[in-house]
Amino acid sequence: MLILETNLIINYMNRALPIKQWITAQIRLARNNNSIIRFYNLDLQSNETQFDISQFPTGAYTLTLITDGIIADSKNLMIVK
Repeated sequence: MLILETNLIINYMNRALPIKQWITAQIRLARNNNSIIRFYNLDLQSNETQFDISQFPTGAYTLTLITDGIIADSKNLMIVK
């Protein structure tokens, strides 16, 4: 399960994941038209990561958690400035 917290004041987003025995994990950030913006490889030694989303334009995005090559979860994100 992907848990997202945003801090709109400083334009950062945190991800928190329950501890799992994954080999690889990454977050895919895409616009809602399915154009992929960026992949973030996750450090599996930490259960929290901070992403700088300040450079992304206002709009609707989809964050997808991919673990060991399989889509594990997906969340919608709206960036408003």
